[in-house]
Amino acid sequence: WNTTSDYHNVTRTSPPSKGALELNSCAANSFGCFFNSDCCTGTCSNMVCGGVSAKPQPEVALTSPGNGSSFSEGANVSISANASESNGSITNVSIFNGSTLLGSSSAFNYSYVMSNAAAGTYTFTAQATDANGVSVISNPVTVTIVAASILPSLPVVTITSPTSGNSFIAGSSMTVTATASETNGTISNLSLFNGVGVLLGSNSASSLSFVNTNLLEGTYTFRAQAKDANNVSVTSAPITVTVAPAPVVPPAPVVPSAPVVPPLPDIPSLPVITNSPVVPVARQTIIITSPIANASFNVPASIVLTANAFSSGASIVRVNYYAGSIYLGEAYKSPFTVTWTSAQAGTYSVTAKATDSNGVPFFSAPVNITVKVHAAPTVVLTTPVYNASYAASSNIVLTANAIAAGGSISKVDFYANGYLYLGTVYGSPYTLTWYNVKAGTYNVTVKATDTFGWSTTSLTKRIYVR
Repeated sequence: WNTTSDYHNVTRTSPPSKGALELNSCAANSFGCFFNSDCCTGTCSNMVCGGVSAKPQPEVALTSPGNGSSFSEGANVSISANASESNGSITNVSIFNGSTLLGSSSAFNYSYVMSNAAAGTYTFTAQATDANGVSVISNPVTVTIVAASILPSLPVVTITSPTSGNSFIAGSSMTVTATASETNGTISNLSLFNGVGVLLGSNSASSLSFVNTNLLEGTYTFRAQAKDANNVSVTSAPITVTVAPAPVVPPAPVVPSAPVVPPLPDIPSLPVITNSPVVPVARQTIIITSPIANASFNVPASIVLTANAFSSGASIVRVNYYAGSIYLGEAYKSPFTVTWTSAQAGTYSVTAKATDSNGVPFFSAPVNITVKVHAAPTVVLTTPVYNASYAASSNIVLTANAIAAGGSISKVDFYANGYLYLGTVYGSPYTLTWYNVKAGTYNVTVKATDTFGWSTTSLTKRIYVR
């Protein structure tokens, strides 16, 4: 060997005997690369001598996921790499997203799990390093994480004023205000209704007010309905208020003027008598303010009786109520309220008798009312049809028709399989959307409830979601 240069020369000095190893002249530099075509081929970075690589190179590839794969947002994505070297050993395998190191291992087979992946496009590569410090990078693999779709929420609508149960005086004003919102959507319409379907007003904002002026006595029920940009409608819970008659102010008693005494002939005139004593005119009135004339109730009725009573120069000590000859009860303080409970079917003439502090009794005009046997509401589930079939994760529209035998429909509840509550609609049209329905067989029903608390459940409609 010549050790004075970067090359070591080995020269054959005699012909080899049969079967002996033939040595050719080869030159090797200090990096272990040989440069004689008789025994060496290749380049210095991968020189081959006698069929063996002088400086081996690792191989590495990503085995999963496949190039062009896609996953849903939030998925756990497993990235696997496999490295090998025919004439050496692997000391490290690393996995990258772009230039960001995700993880590494000294094993030649390595997997890394990217948990709860966010939406976006990712480019993964693997890098393998052998015992000689030689590194190789795999071909890239590109995957897409698809953003999860957001289902629209339902609108939320509320009547903020007045409060249910409030009372107003006839002739006064009342402002009804409603607000609506939606978590991940917009409100396209907000409407206010009186009773079942009398529209008071509407707009495209999230707040709406309506002013009722010169109120008439009676009972009022208000509802608000909100519709979003997806044309989904929700009706608020109803609020009920009463308007009582204005109190009767009795006229001031008439005080007769004192007579003027004319002078007698030849007699000095008598003085004019003034400031004669006031003689009050006795006056008593009593008016039944509830119920109103021709009101109708359902068995078993609970009827509230009230009255306004006045007696000039005296106070009211008691008011008694009668239905024909049936004694109903008595009250001692304005508004002289008595509740007639469990009233049975029939036609009644209700009267009130007031007694003042002088012991004087006086009577009201009769008020005629009717108590009748109440029938439960009727309700039919019109959509979907029986044995309808849908794909899994479908949004299924449910529609019902409901009619009250007396009063009005206060709400319609939707159910699946008898126990799975799907939602409530408070005003017509009674339509509800059942979102993202899982696979299975469902028996769908609706339950209608009227303003008297009577309810009816529809026949079952069976549907299949596959």
